[in-house]
Amino acid sequence: GILPDEIAARLERVVSIGGIYMLEPLTLSDMNQTLHLSVEEAQSESPALADPLVNIPVTFWVGAQERPEFLRQTRLIEEIWGAKGAQVSAHYESGLNHFSVMESLADPEGTLTNEVLR
Repeated sequence: GILPDEIAARLERVVSIGGIYMLEPLTLSDMNQTLHLSVEEAQSESPALADPLVNIPVTFWVGAQERPEFLRQTRLIEEIWGAKGAQVSAHYESGLNHFSVMESLADPEGTLTNEVLR
């Protein structure tokens, strides 16, 4: 699995916020001059290519005003992990982006706070 058994046993659910789930596109970007990712390393470290823990529900949370690549990657992992039998859902929070998507955690009644605590 993607986590050691003793850690996976402690999880009840996961909320992944604004993630990058497929790293291979980074190998083609200027950012890779800093990251130094090989294609093989990018593939082995990409959550979308890992086998999900099918008994742990996962919500992929992203701001709806996010850059297109973050939106694409959220759709990608939801589709891939769903096809592998994982309990997945995605939430695209209206009006928010990569820098503002976490703000509702400051509000005890915020949408993201409610998702994390449910």
